[in-house]
Amino acid sequence: MAIVNGQPTLPAPLTPGPTGDRGIGAAPTAGMTSTQRSAWAYLQQILAAYGFSGADLTALVAWAKGQIVAGNDSNMILLNLEQTPQFEKRFPAIKTLANQGVAITPAEYISLEQSYSQILHQAGLPPNYASYDALIANQVSPNELSSRVQQGYEAVAYADPTVVKAFQDYYHVGPSGLVAYFLDPKKAAPLLTQQAVSAQIGGASAMSGFGEITQPEALRLAQMNVSFNQAQQGFQKLAQEKQLYTNLPGQQAPILSQEQLLNAQFGSDAQTQQQLQRQAAYETGTTAGNEQVAQTPAGATGIGPVQR
Repeated sequence: MAIVNGQPTLPAPLTPGPTGDRGIGAAPTAGMTSTQRSAWAYLQQILAAYGFSGADLTALVAWAKGQIVAGNDSNMILLNLEQTPQFEKRFPAIKTLANQGVAITPAEYISLEQSYSQILHQAGLPPNYASYDALIANQVSPNELSSRVQQGYEAVAYADPTVVKAFQDYYHVGPSGLVAYFLDPKKAAPLLTQQAVSAQIGGASAMSGFGEITQPEALRLAQMNVSFNQAQQGFQKLAQEKQLYTNLPGQQAPILSQEQLLNAQFGSDAQTQQQLQRQAAYETGTTAGNEQVAQTPAGATGIGPVQR
């Protein structure tokens, strides 16, 4: 079924089938006028397009015949259809949204379901892995769902095992629960994306040799828009400069906290950056101009800024 101008385009008229009057293809009731027969054929197609099946379809076929015999036209019957328990069961989010002042038609509902299904299929996930009804009720658009899958779930699930472990340590979600976590319609999409990036940052830190960082530290860097690639480069640099903030025997260099190091590398902690520059000069014994640095047990003195 396609959607045109917010309404479903219907399949070709159906002919009576072996199901008799129990479902789609049921013969019209004897004594129907030509107008009623046309309404009956139209309603059969609507019920098929809306995806009713089984006992619900059987009940609605009998209900629709009764509506037609009672003299209601197709438009009135469609309005009455929305009051049936079978309709509410098939489209539960319509009532949920209506209570919030948001209107959605069955055609729009079905269009969203089709978009969700395509997104999950492209990601290699089974249809209906997520509750389409819950996604619609929480007004999760197809674009948002796609972002949750690509920038959230796939960014973690298909990453280095260190990233998967970081996500598990930070948010207590194992590999088997990743999909459900990122497709939870009640979670805010921007936060989910930040959490995925924070796991990448935590994994980059552990892989670099710098060491592990905490979940708040990783999330803060993600909120600063530090990307995975930037994290890899930054932590590799910090790992290579470990001697600059780790005292050797006889040295009394200022002790720098992990927060200071992260701010110096990824933020704007100029004071810590200068301390690292002074320590770099102490390690090489020269200034940026290749002049000798006076060294004391407390570190280097009389030096200017140098390039880390």
